[in-house]
Amino acid sequence: MKISRASPRLLRRDNKNLSWLERLLLRRSRIDGGSNRHMFQDDFLLIFTLIKSREGAPFSIDTNKPELADRLLANVAPRHHYRKRQRQITELVEEVANAFLTYGRAFFWMEHDEQNATTTLVNVSRDDIYSILGQAFQFCPPGSELDTSYRETATSREIRVIDRRRLLHLEMPPRLRRALTIQNRILSSLNRYDMSVPLAFQPKATHESPNPTTSFDYSRWREAQDLAFYRATRGTGWNGRMYDSEKRSDFFDCFRLIRFRRMQLTVRDEILGQLSKEFSRVGRNYDASFQVTISATAELQSIAQLDELEARLTREEVGFTEIIDFCLA
Repeated sequence: MKISRASPRLLRRDNKNLSWLERLLLRRSRIDGGSNRHMFQDDFLLIFTLIKSREGAPFSIDTNKPELADRLLANVAPRHHYRKRQRQITELVEEVANAFLTYGRAFFWMEHDEQNATTTLVNVSRDDIYSILGQAFQFCPPGSELDTSYRETATSREIRVIDRRRLLHLEMPPRLRRALTIQNRILSSLNRYDMSVPLAFQPKATHESPNPTTSFDYSRWREAQDLAFYRATRGTGWNGRMYDSEKRSDFFDCFRLIRFRRMQLTVRDEILGQLSKEFSRVGRNYDASFQVTISATAELQSIAQLDELEARLTREEVGFTEIIDFCLA
C-alpha cells in the first residue's frame, strides 16, 4: 500500500467489491437511500433556497485584512460582484449543510494557483478523510479517476497525508448529530419494512379462493408506523410528508415546525462560525494577525426571534397562521 503526502483525491470506487478492512474504514459510506431520508434532506436544505431568493444582504464579511480575505474567498465571494458574492456564500453554507446531513462533517481543500495568484475552494467532503490528532489522512481504496483527457484510469490502494494548513474541516454539533443518527436509524427501518410486513400476511389468491381474506389489521399497523415516525423525529421536529394524520393537533404541528426551524438556524449559525474560524486559521499561514468573520445579518431569521415566537405560542398570544408563515418563509 502506497503512502504519500498529497492533496485529497476524488475517486470513483466500487463499494460492492470492497474488502472487509475497507468496509470497516469506510463504514460511514453505507448511507441508506430511503425516501424518508431524502425528503428530510430536501426539506432541511429548503431554507437555503429561500435565502438565495432574497434581494437583501443575508451575510456580512468583516476582516482586518481585506486583500488577504479577497484572495482566500475569491472562489466564494468575488470582490466586484456583491449580489453574486452573497449567493455564493449561501451556496457554500448549503454545501456544508448537505455534507453534515450525509457524513456528519465537511472538508474543503484550498487549491492554490501561484502563477495567477488565485485560490479555488474545492469540496472534498467524503467518508474516506479522517482527522487524527490534528493531522488529516485520506484512505483511498482501489478505484478509478478521470485524467486531464477525461480518460478513466485505474488507481491502487493508497493513504494520503493531507496538508492541514490548506484543509477546512467542519463538524456537525454533537447534539444535533446524535438526534440525526437516531432519526436516520429508525427511518431506515420504517422505509425497509413499510409494505413488506403487510404483504407477508396477505394470503395468495387461488382458484378455490380468488378473494382471500386476512385477519391482519392494516390500520393498527399504520398507527404503529406513525407512532414510530414521530418518536424518531422528536429531536429534529420534522413532520414528514406522508404522515398527515388527523390525530395531530395544530399545537403539535406548530411546536414541531418551530423545533425544525430552530435546528435549521442552529446549523446555519454553526456553519458560519466554523467557516470564520477555518478561514482565519488558513489565512494565518500568510499573515499571523489575519481574522475574518462571516455572520448572518438582520435580513435573516434568528434563534432569538424563534424563542420569542415559541413563548408567545405557549401563552396563546399568536395564531397558527403566523407561526406557519414564519417557519416556512
